[in-house]
Amino acid sequence: MTDMIFILKISLKGLEPEIWRSIEVPAYITLDRLHDLIQIVMGWEDTHSHQFESNQQIFLDTSGNVNYGKEEGYVQVRELISSESKKLTYVYDLDDHWEHEILLANHYLDDSWEDEEYDEGYQFQPVCLDGKGTCPPESVGGVDGYLNFCEIMKNQNHKEYQNQLKWYQEMSWKKKFKEDDFNVDIVNYQIARYMRWSRDRCTEWI
Repeated sequence: MTDMIFILKISLKGLEPEIWRSIEVPAYITLDRLHDLIQIVMGWEDTHSHQFESNQQIFLDTSGNVNYGKEEGYVQVRELISSESKKLTYVYDLDDHWEHEILLANHYLDDSWEDEEYDEGYQFQPVCLDGKGTCPPESVGGVDGYLNFCEIMKNQNHKEYQNQLKWYQEMSWKKKFKEDDFNVDIVNYQIARYMRWSRDRCTEWI
């Protein structure tokens, strides 16, 4: 099967230094599965609502009887990102409003079908290429809340340090907070597990 492969750069807006991930996905991937991958590569827990935004249109999971926007499960990324319109917005946690910019950084043809060992059942394996920065904790209060949290974590003498550390440990199951705790190998292991045990979606991969 010959198809276009997209290299997408996903960046959290409003933070410096930038928190970002670079991933390879088939151009035909639907938004609901892209949502799943964003959750994995960024490090979110998928405990809040989300939506995609493109050209003043909203795409979301309508299984919760949401009465606005279009069902994301039937829209492919290549329908929204092209050479004319290269960006897509993904918002996670509509209260904290974590806005992600999805940029089409590059693309190429998947020519695996030309390989002598080509398997007719072949399907492209999404992969995380690179990234930087630790994902903010869930329900931290958006950009402002996260910046305040980071300042507290830098000062063990801060009066809120112990309370915030305990809260973070309970939220993340990690002992300490590090602003750059990203491991691409762990992320790709999680993607591989997702590909094998992926939940049902509106359409098949291919």
